[in-house]
Amino acid sequence: MSWITVSVLAAATSAVVNIFDKRVIHGFASTPLTLPLLVAVFQPLLGVVILLIADNPDGFSFWPYFSGFSSGMLFGLSGLIMVWTMFRNEVSRIVPIVQTFPVFTVLVAFVFLGEQLTMLQLFAIVLAVLGGIVISVKYEPGISRSNLINKSLAPLILSSFVLSVAYVVQKLAVTSLPLLVTHGLRSLGLAPVFCAFAIRREPIDDVIRLIKGRTMALPLVMINELIFANCSLFLTVWAISLGPVSLVSAIVSTRSLFLLLYTTILGLIAKEFLGEEISWISVLLKLVATTMIVFGIGILFISES
Repeated sequence: MSWITVSVLAAATSAVVNIFDKRVIHGFASTPLTLPLLVAVFQPLLGVVILLIADNPDGFSFWPYFSGFSSGMLFGLSGLIMVWTMFRNEVSRIVPIVQTFPVFTVLVAFVFLGEQLTMLQLFAIVLAVLGGIVISVKYEPGISRSNLINKSLAPLILSSFVLSVAYVVQKLAVTSLPLLVTHGLRSLGLAPVFCAFAIRREPIDDVIRLIKGRTMALPLVMINELIFANCSLFLTVWAISLGPVSLVSAIVSTRSLFLLLYTTILGLIAKEFLGEEISWISVLLKLVATTMIVFGIGILFISES
């Protein structure tokens, strides 16, 4: 299967993960660390199971295993920064900035992996990234976004950069290790970072409250982490193993397109699910962004054919 096809599937599945995360964050959690704490419970268990069933290569080399594990730590750190900021700001203001991570990935991959792209491929990346940014912006006339620029821009750019490094480090791991081993190591790597920040009185009390209240939060997180997040992460590792990490990251970042599709359908079926309203101006902007993303991915298909 083409790395482009796998990357698109990873983006589509990742959008489902975002839907579940958003539902838990805004529908059940009362602290920004509640979701990371729940993820820290399920992901290491998943990682252990994967490593037990995976075929480990003969012999042991420290750096590939360390790269796989540290990629999970970097993904976790980037996610923590984003979730912390998302809890205090609108999602539509957060995602566009984090969506710039493929630009950093191009630079990091060039320095550490020697990946070189054609001008056409660079143009496709810019087009896809810009489309992802536009499609994530929520149109609100008369509302200033200066507070976001002043308070949250720096941590979000840091989150974006850390995410780009995580992709490159994962590429280093998967070039020496089997897919499942790399996937399992990344799942394990998420745990220490999430636990280091999330094991606090408030999130622990919040999780206990959710369990005692028999809310849907725990089942949603279980389904999300064990099925959708697991599939999304595996597809991403698979795509990275097959193609240039710079281009893979650009396509995976187009999950905003699928997020638009899913949220639109959910908004029509059950408006209270995500608590979002759909405006015609917003739809128009997102149609333009969709065109940009489709053209960007199309250019990558052509350049690889």
